[in-house]
Amino acid sequence: METERLVLRRFTDDDVDNLTALDAGPEVRHYLTAGRPTSQEKVRDEVLPRICAKEEARAGGESGRAWG
Repeated sequence: METERLVLRRFTDDDVDNLTALDAGPEVRHYLTAGRPTSQEKVRDEVLPRICAKEEARAGGESGRAWG
């Protein structure tokens, strides 16, 4: 889905840096990780695969990655 100001697209493995940067924000960490930062390795090895698996299950097993 795309508008003038927003693009919603499926996640890819290339989103590790983006998710790590998002999680680095103190406002985000406050709500998601009780203020603790998440390492890039954990995002790559645990967080992103978990998001993708949830989205694939919702989509009935379609391939690709999407925001969960």
